[in-house]
Amino acid sequence: MQVSALKTYDALTYTHWHPIYNWGPWTLAGENPEFFTFNNIRHDWVNKFDKAIIEHVAERGVAVQAGGWQGVYPFLLSTMFNLVYTFEPDPLNFFCLNKNCQQDNVLKYQMGLSDTPGLRQFEVVNAPSYNCLSTGQHRFVSPDPYMNNIQIEKTIDVQAMPLDSFNLPRLDLLILDTEGFNLECLKGAEQTIVNNNAVIISENSHSEKSSSQEFAYLQSLGYKCWGSLQNYHNDGNNDDWLWKK
Repeated sequence: MQVSALKTYDALTYTHWHPIYNWGPWTLAGENPEFFTFNNIRHDWVNKFDKAIIEHVAERGVAVQAGGWQGVYPFLLSTMFNLVYTFEPDPLNFFCLNKNCQQDNVLKYQMGLSDTPGLRQFEVVNAPSYNCLSTGQHRFVSPDPYMNNIQIEKTIDVQAMPLDSFNLPRLDLLILDTEGFNLECLKGAEQTIVNNNAVIISENSHSEKSSSQEFAYLQSLGYKCWGSLQNYHNDGNNDDWLWKK
């Protein structure tokens, strides 16, 4: 049964040869939608994330990244940090992530981060479809979804855990790309964040209500918003915000 599942996932992947700096090739799932996502990641890393981390994260011991997708960001973070924890609940995305991240300093978890432990419903979007370009838009079921006009292919149960349950002795950078689930991730990581004063980069591609709640929560922890990563490269994409003490 396991061999059959692996063959099925292998049949859904392909090798993408375009490098980021000198790193590659990459195992990705799908064709056009994943090429779109890969190009966005490459653009954002070279023009924004790389620069922001160098400027704002003085010590690069441990990074935690939630929304690992197919492993491109975790791999890139592993070139800058001693240890990277990455979380991705979708089975196919995680299959690619595991293939792309074979380094000893990347700890990979097929689960999502949340404020409470247990199984949660997870929406697998129909990509590509109207208003959905990639498997990077799978998300936890939420009463306030960041986009409510995306076609959902199916809903599955996935494991979720609070980051605080890992009792990390150190955290230098927390990156959240969870399609509107950032607030729950932050609440489940509060003790770890407070104990380490980690720099936080959070995606802002969700509803105005969720965004305002996330901003208020981080401010209640004593964080200040440095600004959008768009400050490094003005491409009109105001998705990612950097927070620090």
